[in-house]
This record gives sequence, structure tokens and C-alpha cells, in this order.
Amino acid sequence: MRDVTLAIINRLLADTSVYGVAGTRVYRAELPSDPTFPAIVVSKIDDIRPNDTSTPYGRSRIQTTVFATSDGVADNLSGMIADSLNQVVNTILSGVIIVGIEDAGTFSDNNPDVGTWMYHRDFMVNYL
Repeated sequence: MRDVTLAIINRLLADTSVYGVAGTRVYRAELPSDPTFPAIVVSKIDDIRPNDTSTPYGRSRIQTTVFATSDGVADNLSGMIADSLNQVVNTILSGVIIVGIEDAGTFSDNNPDVGTWMYHRDFMVNYL
């Protein structure tokens, strides 16, 4: 089974810039119950398979969400994720053959009343 979410998590953990800010705090689908920030959550939003069986690839929308205690840290880390993933082509990540990744945009979802800043960034991942 091709686990695109795990491939993206492992890519982010291996990126020295991202690791320098978030360390090992890159999680699948949800934060732990008592998280330390900054942290990243990686989720698969959808997975599209073409109806044309002559096309052997899948296309997933993967969302990364950065959680931080300040807007600057959240925005910066979101940009580092984009730098790490955008335009990755013809690469094998954790056993998944990545045809290409493109940044599909970001939006903030901040709640300064509780001191949490979030940046959601989507990526379209074509893979075999």
C-alpha cells in the first residue's frame, strides 16, 4: 500500500530547516493531547484515482497544519514546508514514487484569544 501521508511526514522530518524548528513534532492527522508548539499535523484530505485505467497514478490532496504560539513562527514554518515540498518531482519518498508535488495554497486560522496560530497549507501530490 502506498502511504502518501507517511511519505510527506518522513520528508518533513528529514528536512533540516523544518526539523530545526519543529523537531520530531510532525504528527499524522491530529495533535497529541498535550502538544508542545511549534508542531505540524499532516492529513490526507482526499485521494483521487483517474477513471482512465491507462493512467497508473493517483492524486492526493495533502494538508499540513502548523501550530505555533506566534503568527511569525507559524507563518515561517509554513513557508519552510512549502520550500521542502513544492515542485518535488520524480522522487521516491518512503517507497512512494512521487511524480510531482505542487503547492495549492495556504490560509491562516488563528485564535489569539488562546494563543494559537495555525497555518493550513495544501499540496497536490501525484504519485505511482
